[in-house]
Amino acid sequence: MPAATFEQRQKYFDKNDIQLVSTPHNLVDSIWEDRPLKPSEPVWNLEFKYSGSFALRKYEQIGCRMGDNQMMLVTALDDIAWILNLRGNDISFNPLFFSYLIVHKEGKCDLFIDQAKISSPELKEYLDSIKVTLYNYDEIESKLTQYAATKPRISVDKN
Repeated sequence: MPAATFEQRQKYFDKNDIQLVSTPHNLVDSIWEDRPLKPSEPVWNLEFKYSGSFALRKYEQIGCRMGDNQMMLVTALDDIAWILNLRGNDISFNPLFFSYLIVHKEGKCDLFIDQAKISSPELKEYLDSIKVTLYNYDEIESKLTQYAATKPRISVDKN
């Protein structure tokens, strides 16, 4: 759920004296039987002739718009694919892959992804060249908690 939608609903609930309670786990996950396995097809680099811009240049453009914020959390899969010039097959008929991204103002990124999708040496070399540090997909919460403890400003697009 986008943060802007959550904030809107929170105001409604507060006005009607309803309390939202966070749960430690996704309730749907706990009851979903015969859930299909998560996709594990490899991610690939989109060549410059198709992307039209280098990832490092995109970092600069994003960093210039971050103001006082030191990092930006990116959760929209199409934004992540665009920023990194990567594509995948996790969603039928869309060249996207499940991941999270933290863009640092100083021109590097943290990519949270199933690392089995980053299988080729060429892709690993590409990610190194664009200053991407790889983390497991489920490490996003702990990494954000770690960054928050050092009190950096982390921006997010609420929509």
